[in-house]
Amino acid sequence: MRSSAGIGTLADPVRQELYLFVSAQPGPVSRDQAAEAIGIARHKAKFHLDRLESEGLLEAVYARLTGRTGLGAGRSSKLYRRAAREFAVSLRHALAEAQRELVCHMNHALITGLVESVAPPQVEARWEPGDNRCCVSLAMEGQTGGRSG
Repeated sequence: MRSSAGIGTLADPVRQELYLFVSAQPGPVSRDQAAEAIGIARHKAKFHLDRLESEGLLEAVYARLTGRTGLGAGRSSKLYRRAAREFAVSLRHALAEAQRELVCHMNHALITGLVESVAPPQVEARWEPGDNRCCVSLAMEGQTGGRSG
């Protein structure tokens, strides 16, 4: 589980659009595919995709797109896919202890708003109170259990 700091990268509208596009695809996508899909130059897509990768929101894989193999087949292309990562948010102070229900409702509202603005449509924030953990979890629609937010 990693810190939620990388999610701030999605405040940039171009990065958010690229992230949403890549996340919605059934398989890894190339820089050219991503650039064309959202209507930006390839070099701009490369910059933002690499930033999303460095923040841990996307993962890169390499594959030859030409179908050729062996010597002279060319260089493998860098492809991007949504990273399988968890976010951790911690709120440990007197307010959280004294006003647990209030803080849990605030967390749920915050994370629901964040999910609705930057996550793929299949992700939902769920109210799941528990001992010694956040009361909100993230899950794919139809999935039982979730990842604590």
